[in-house]
Order: sequence, then structure tokens, then C-alpha cells
Amino acid sequence: MPSRKRRKQPFPGWLATESNARYLGPTINVVKNLGAVAADSFKSGVVDCPAGYQAIGGGVDPNGVFFGKVSQSAPRFGTSRLYSQPDGQIGPATGWTGAVSTQGTATGVTDAKISVTCSPIG
Repeated sequence: MPSRKRRKQPFPGWLATESNARYLGPTINVVKNLGAVAADSFKSGVVDCPAGYQAIGGGVDPNGVFFGKVSQSAPRFGTSRLYSQPDGQIGPATGWTGAVSTQGTATGVTDAKISVTCSPIG
């Protein structure tokens, strides 16, 4: 008697419409140029999502990665940095904070940028 293969049904989540809240909405990126970072120095900055958006990721990118080191890259919550947040669940991030250091180098970097990826709230 031939064996019958059972047809697998797709996972129910695959059948949801795009308007379903389980899907990430269209994202935008906001970029801020920190400018040049002198030798044996550092520079930091923040970049925020526009109203109605929440931060879902971000990063820091120094030009000249051999001399410029990322010394901070973290989500931002209103005007507070990540290190000041309590353990456990907290509300959505509103932006990104970052810093670039050239400590101990004789060469600076020409520029560094911070970026935050934002998604609509709701």
C-alpha cells in the first residue's frame, strides 16, 4: 500500500494581512553627522525619531575605523540614556545615542555619523 504524505498547513501567522499589528510598519532612518573627531579626543551625540515613531535600531559609523572607535551605541528613552533605565520592561525607545573616541591615537577621523531606524507607533 503506498504511503500518503500529509500536506503541511502554513503557519497561521503567514496568513495575516499586512495591516495586522504583528507586522512592522514602513521604517525610516534619521542620520546625524557628528563632524570631525580630533586625535586623542571623543565626540558624542543623539538622533531622535520624529513624532509618531519609535526607535527599533541604530548605530554609529566613524569614517576611519582604524582610528575612530565606537565607545557608545544605545537606544535613548526621551532624554534618558539606556544606562539610567531600570531592569525589566520599559516603554519604546525614542532615538539613539552614540559616541566615537580616538583616544590614544595620533590621527582623528574626518567625520562620524549616528543613525536611528524608526517605525510608526501602533
